[in-house]
Amino acid sequence: MLNDFSLQIFIADEQGTVRASTRAAIVGTMISQRDYFRHEASLPADDGKMYIGSLTQGQVTRQWQLNLARRLDHGDGTFAGIIAASYDPNALSRFHLDETATGRGVIGLVSMKDGKAWTLTDRAPSVADIAGTQLFSVLREENEGSWRGRSGLDRADRLYAFATIPDRDLKVVVGIDLAAAMRGSTAWEYNAVLFAVGTSIVLVLLAILLLRTFDATRRRHQALAHEREILEAALTGMSDGIMMVDRDLRLMAWNQHFPEFTGVPNDILHVGLQMEDILRSQVTAGEFGPVEIEAEVSRRMTLIRSGASMGAMERPRPTGRHIEIRRNPLPGGGFVTLYSDVTARRHAEERLRQAQTMAALGRLTAGVAHDFNNLLVSITGNADLLQEPLAESPELAQRLATILQSADRGAELVKRLLAFGRKQALAPTLIDLNQLVGGIRNLLASTLGRGIIVVTELAEGLWPVMADQVQVEHVVLNLAINARDAMPEGGTLTITTANTSLEQVGMASPDLPTGDYVTVSVADTGTGMGREVLQNAFEPFFTTKPPGQGSGLGLSQVYGVAHQSGGGVRIDSAVGIGTTVTVFFPRAETIAEPGLERAATAMVPDQTPRASRTILVVDDEPECRATIADILTTYGFTVTVAAGGEEALSLLDRDMRFDLLLADYTMPGMTGVELAHVVRARGERMPIVFLTGGGSAGEWVSGERWVLTKPFLTRSLLDMVRAALDHAHRGNGARDPASQDA
Repeated sequence: MLNDFSLQIFIADEQGTVRASTRAAIVGTMISQRDYFRHEASLPADDGKMYIGSLTQGQVTRQWQLNLARRLDHGDGTFAGIIAASYDPNALSRFHLDETATGRGVIGLVSMKDGKAWTLTDRAPSVADIAGTQLFSVLREENEGSWRGRSGLDRADRLYAFATIPDRDLKVVVGIDLAAAMRGSTAWEYNAVLFAVGTSIVLVLLAILLLRTFDATRRRHQALAHEREILEAALTGMSDGIMMVDRDLRLMAWNQHFPEFTGVPNDILHVGLQMEDILRSQVTAGEFGPVEIEAEVSRRMTLIRSGASMGAMERPRPTGRHIEIRRNPLPGGGFVTLYSDVTARRHAEERLRQAQTMAALGRLTAGVAHDFNNLLVSITGNADLLQEPLAESPELAQRLATILQSADRGAELVKRLLAFGRKQALAPTLIDLNQLVGGIRNLLASTLGRGIIVVTELAEGLWPVMADQVQVEHVVLNLAINARDAMPEGGTLTITTANTSLEQVGMASPDLPTGDYVTVSVADTGTGMGREVLQNAFEPFFTTKPPGQGSGLGLSQVYGVAHQSGGGVRIDSAVGIGTTVTVFFPRAETIAEPGLERAATAMVPDQTPRASRTILVVDDEPECRATIADILTTYGFTVTVAAGGEEALSLLDRDMRFDLLLADYTMPGMTGVELAHVVRARGERMPIVFLTGGGSAGEWVSGERWVLTKPFLTRSLLDMVRAALDHAHRGNGARDPASQDA
C-alpha cells in the first residue's frame, strides 16, 4: 500500500541536499527552495508534526507530487535536515474511486465548529451532523490519528483515519468498512500492521544512523573547509606561481601569480582547461621563442605524457627574466608545477663568478708583474751603468736610450697590472674629489678634442676620501679617454660627484659593503656596450678597439685602484644611448697622518758615498741581485750578497757588520719581513730597506717603512739608500713610517 501511494521516501541535510532516498536517482539534488524544506528549517525545533507541502513537480521524475516532511535535529537541537515522503496525487484519486465505488469506504470533511460532515461517495455528496458522536469527540481532541467504531456518517463499523487541514477549521476523515476489508484477509491485516510497524522502526533507525553520518560528514566538511582555507591562503601568499593538473591533464588549481610567470592570459583560466590549451597560449605569446605553434605543443605534450618533464629546469622568458620550473607528480595522477623567479639569484651568481674571475686574474697578473719587475731591474740597472761608458758613442748611446724607453714602458705596463691586481704601492692622502675634478677639467677639454663637450656636475658638501691622488687622476683620465673613443662623431662627456649611502651589500657594485661613499661618475653619449662587452670590460687586455689602438688595461686599472682603495666600480650602459662608469670611494673618517708622506719630500739625502758603508743585499733573483750589487759597488759602497734569508743570517752569525740591509720583500722560504724580525730580535739597529716587485703588503718592522718599488732607476736606489743611512747616522733610531717610490 505504501508503494501504491509513495513515489519516494528521502532524507536531506541542513543544506537541502538529498543524501539518501528510496529512489537513487534523486540523491544529490537540492531541495532548499521547496516550501516544505523552508518551513521545517524555519522552525525553532522539531514540533512533532508532519508538514504537507503544495503540489509540485519533481526535479528528476517530473511527476506531480505532494510532499510530507518532518524536521530532523542534531543532539544539541540545531537543524539537521528533514525526512520526507512524496506521494502521487493520482494514486490518491484512484484510492478514492476504489473505495467509494465499491461502497466499502467513505471520505468526508468535518467542520470542527458545528460538527457538520460532508461525505463523498459514488453518489451526490451528503451532509450529516456528527456533533454528538464519539468520533467528533476524538476529532476535537487530536489533530490527526485514527479511530474504530460506528460514527454518525453511516451505520457501518469502520476504521477511520483523520487529519487537520492547515489554516482551516476542517478535518479530513477516511473510513474503511472493516468487515469487508478484513473478510478473508485477516492475515493481510496482521502482515500490514507488522509492515507498518517495521517500516516505522526501520525509518527511525535509518534516520538516527543518517543523522550520525551527517554529523560526521559535517565535521569532515568543516575540517576540509578549514584545510582548504589554509591551502588557499598559502597559495595566495606565495611569491611563486603554482599550477595543479589532474591525471587527464586538465587544470585543477592555480594561484594569482601563475599567469605572470607563464604568459597564460588570466581570462582563459578555468577548472578543466586542457594542458594543450595552456601550452598553446604560451607558444602563441612567444614564451618558447620563434617556433611553429602546433609542432611545439605536440613536442611538449609528448614530454609531459612520457614523464620526461618531471624534475627541475630553468628557462629564460621573453621579458629577460629567468624562471626555475619544478614539476612533481601527484599521488592520484597528474602533477604540480612551481614557477620561481631566479633572476636575482642568477645575477648574484654571475657577479660572484665575475668577482672570483677578477680575483684569480688579479693574483695571476700580480705574480707576472712581480717576475717582470725583477727582469726590468736587471735591464734598467745595467743600462744605467752603460750610459757613462757609451756617452762618447752617439750611435750606441741612442740604442741605450731606446732600451731605457722600452723599459720605462714596461714599467708603466707593470704598474697597470699591479693596479688591477690591487698590489701597487699607494700613497693615500685626504682628497677633495671636487677640487681634483676641477683641476683636470681644463686638461680634459683641451686633450679630448673640439667635438667633445665636457660638463661637470659637482655636489655641494662633498665628503672627503682617502686615496692616492695620482691614481685617482689616472682613473678619471682613463674613463674620459674611453668615453671619447666611444663618441667618434663627438658628444657630451659629463663628470659628476655625489655622496652616496649604501644600505645593502652589493647594492651598487658586487661585494661592496654597506656604508658611506663618495662617487665620481663619467658618462658619455656614445655607442654603449652590449652584454658580452659588459661581462668582460674589466678583464686585463680586453678591448674592442682595433689592434694597436688600445692596451685593454684602462678599465682594469680603474677596477684595481677602486678596490684597493676600499671601493668599487659599476658600469651602466645601453647600446646606442651611452655609458656611465661610477667609481665608489669610501668616505674618509679621519685625516691622513703626516708620517705617511713620501720620504723624499721630508729630507735631502747626502749625495756623496761614504767609504765605510757596507750593505748586505738579499734577493732570490740572481740577475736582480747582481745588478743591484753592481750599481752600489759602482757608486762606492761595499756590497755583500745573499740568495735568501737563511744565508743572510749565516753571514750575521760570523760577526760580519753591515750598515744597511737591502732585502727583497717576497722570497721563497724566509721572506724579507721575517728576516727583518730576526735581525731586530738580535738587537741589530741598522736600517732596513725593502724591495718589492708587487707593492707593499702592509706588514713592516719597528715602524720602519723604507720601501723601494721595482723597477727603479739607479738614482732612485741611491737616493733611498743614502736617505736611510743618513737617518741612521743622525741617531734618530726607528722612525715613523715613510716610503720612497720610484
